[in-house]
Amino acid sequence: MTSFPVIYSRIHMRQESEVGTDRPDNMDSIQSVIGHAVSSLLKSGEEVGVQEILAFLKQQEARSVDGRKKLYGRAISVVADDTDR
Repeated sequence: MTSFPVIYSRIHMRQESEVGTDRPDNMDSIQSVIGHAVSSLLKSGEEVGVQEILAFLKQQEARSVDGRKKLYGRAISVVADDTDR
């Protein structure tokens, strides 16, 4: 299982390489929802790994509409892409 500091570091590096594809404020929002997912998992006492983060984000995406749904979808792709490396 990949640890949260490693996941966070990779996401941060990916953000820096994607400046051309996502506005900085959008990347801040993506990082924020990922952070919220991790925080919620920690508070609930659940394991914090990539699969757990993805499951949480997908659950939130299903409950969201419009812009928030798109934001969660983007966060899912950022975290999921990290697992492919």
